[in-house]
Amino acid sequence: MLFNRSHLKHISLILFVLFFLATICATLPFKRIFLPEECKNEACVLSALLAREFNQTSYRVGKSYTLYTAGFNSNNPVPDITNQTTTSILWVGGHHSLYIDKIRNFDIVLTTSPLSREVLKKEGITAFYLPLFGYPLNKTESPTDNKFIALINNPPKVEAILKQKHLPYRHYTTAKPQEILNDMADFKIAFVENTAFAENSLDLNPLFFTLAEHKIPLACFWGWPKVEENINIFNDMINFYLTDSEINTILEEVDSSSKRAEAAFTFVSAQHSLKSATERLKYILKHHREPKDTIPNNTINFDLPVSVGHTISGDYGLAKNLETELDKYGYHTSYSFYNSLYKYPAETNIIIRGMVDDNFNKTDKIHILYLAYPQFEGDGSRTTFEPEYYKRLLPLLKDFDALATASESLADALKSLGLNAFYIPQFTNTSKFFPDYDETLKSEVFFVGRFAKYRRAPQAVINAGLPITIYGPDWQGFAKADAIDYNLLNKHYSSAKIVLNDTRSEMLLHGVISNRIFDATACEALVISDYMPEIEKIYGDTVPMWKTEAELIELIKYYLSPEHEAERKDKARRAREITLKHFTAEIAAKQFNDIITPLKQQKGLQ
Repeated sequence: MLFNRSHLKHISLILFVLFFLATICATLPFKRIFLPEECKNEACVLSALLAREFNQTSYRVGKSYTLYTAGFNSNNPVPDITNQTTTSILWVGGHHSLYIDKIRNFDIVLTTSPLSREVLKKEGITAFYLPLFGYPLNKTESPTDNKFIALINNPPKVEAILKQKHLPYRHYTTAKPQEILNDMADFKIAFVENTAFAENSLDLNPLFFTLAEHKIPLACFWGWPKVEENINIFNDMINFYLTDSEINTILEEVDSSSKRAEAAFTFVSAQHSLKSATERLKYILKHHREPKDTIPNNTINFDLPVSVGHTISGDYGLAKNLETELDKYGYHTSYSFYNSLYKYPAETNIIIRGMVDDNFNKTDKIHILYLAYPQFEGDGSRTTFEPEYYKRLLPLLKDFDALATASESLADALKSLGLNAFYIPQFTNTSKFFPDYDETLKSEVFFVGRFAKYRRAPQAVINAGLPITIYGPDWQGFAKADAIDYNLLNKHYSSAKIVLNDTRSEMLLHGVISNRIFDATACEALVISDYMPEIEKIYGDTVPMWKTEAELIELIKYYLSPEHEAERKDKARRAREITLKHFTAEIAAKQFNDIITPLKQQKGLQ
């Protein structure tokens, strides 16, 4: 195509306008972040990374900022900005030693945790949450075939087991981060200890975000009083261990633990990467508010009243069993705990409690309170499953879209108050509890649980001189061990002639059947229980029950006698059939799905 004079005039005009605009822009200040000259501590490494990424990706005209840090460790005080000329930003870490008045001098305040943000807001200081992030790696060494286990900061108990198993491992320390970064491509799993960014800090060392971002499974010791609060940011996305048995389980399942590692990778990529932090900072500086969390579809968060890592709790067990079955409906699940540093936003939040609790993440779209068990109120005179308790708390209950409870009588009482209530009893997980006899674990009478005054059955058996195998603390020498390997619990149940069940008084009062009955009967064990009309209504004569200790001893002697073995096995078989028909995680998951589905339709979430 040939150009005529008219075309050339237009082209010349366009070039002149572009040149003029470029000249004007060259004289305008671009939005940039600077660091103070005296910034030379560990936190400055992160702020330097953040500033560089911001400056390389922010091309808008605007004012410049100086980014200061404080509270990342005990040697990181709030700086004096008396002579500051640019807009000042203070990024506050999770260390407790800060001077509030000095913080007021800054134009913009950022915090590394939502907890610190709320503390400052109570002091009248507007603060925004800007989380820590992992170190970016320009070049990661290519992994070799020689994978090994990393022990970071000398975690307890692990090395002896690795030596016994002849597994390759190496020691590392967070004091020398570059060694970890250099070798991490060959980490099979990292057992970690002392995970804080600094002593007395709630901040997690960025190295652990880096490991998670590269899909390295993490395992951390959990046990009072040694609880790594800062690692709570990962909630259920890493492995926790207390006993040697749990270490062995983690090592055996390390190749199949990709689900947790994948979840940690997804979380860190979205919330704790340099890129996500930079984009969040840009949004805060532009809008002077935090971006809203994106809530994915078909997500469920279990909010539990136990601490992060307390994986042997009943609440955690119920949630894990539900997770497996809810996944089949296309849901994606996460966990939050009472001491979680981050509560995950989800489309549906299932709050598992023994009482009404208003402390949950209200950013979710659907809230379901699952009252799985009753508790006594403060003075012990009333339980949290009594209708009067709920009449007093009716305004709080209306915050929930639905209520589910393991007590049929309570479900009826809540419905009478005009609430959207459902009866969902406790349940068993048939993939974990099934007949699996083990000759080495056989017992005549079996019981697992902590000693308590209401536990009359085990004590009565001991007093009668009958054989009993007990696992649990505080039994004054009568227990075989203070703890049991829960991975072997189904074998213990399957290998016992009789499993004892006892029921707390508040559960008896409100007809809440213990899931011990469901777990043991699923293993085809004969369960002998204290009397509950609700058990009798469901199981008939397949679960023998007693009202007096004399009746208990008589029942045990009867079913241990060889002439009644066939009857014992028949009742155990029939009880298992009842459990599988009515009290499984699969059935409970369907009930929850039947609650969630219409709520999603009502809220336009489908």
